[in-house]
Amino acid sequence: MPSLNTVLRSSLTALALVAGAATAHAAPFGPATAAVGSLDHPTVNLGLQTITLGAGMYQLGAGTGSLAGGPFNGAGAGVLTYGALNTVVADAVTSLFSFNDGGTGAYVFDLTSVQLTSFVNNPGSQVTIGLYLLGSMYDTALGLDASPTSLSLTFNSTNGSAFSDSGSLANPPAPPSVPEPASLLILGAGLLGLASLRRAQG
Repeated sequence: MPSLNTVLRSSLTALALVAGAATAHAAPFGPATAAVGSLDHPTVNLGLQTITLGAGMYQLGAGTGSLAGGPFNGAGAGVLTYGALNTVVADAVTSLFSFNDGGTGAYVFDLTSVQLTSFVNNPGSQVTIGLYLLGSMYDTALGLDASPTSLSLTFNSTNGSAFSDSGSLANPPAPPSVPEPASLLILGAGLLGLASLRRAQG
């Protein structure tokens, strides 16, 4: 007959195994990259600094990592709110977009913040808006926990046309594409020099 100590040790071991199983987590989503876009034209309001995504989202190409099995069709729904150039704006949107995962579930992106990385506004000629979105991506059907993910989007209108958009998704997040101050100074100096040259030639 086993001793009391043996029984206690066996019971504690069993409890530890059960507790470990209960606290076990699924694997995180990623790493992954993919090019994405919208099937429907987004609605851009320059005055309110908002962009309402079109209903249809899609992945361009096969992607890498967790998104290597694509392309995946999906849906987007939500309003992006941006601020001044390079300013990060908290903008929590649950299920901003999702892609079907080729099975019974979906890859879902939850938004947490928006950063305006570029802005060109020449009405009737060219309007371009660059946004850097931070959030998380997950797929409960595949047992993939949410993990930090970035989405860089560019919205473009030429000669008054409806806006089109394209972008790239990255997990782990890719850094935002923001012009460095030194590059801006060089560009500004070049433009001033060009203006002076034209005045001299005139």
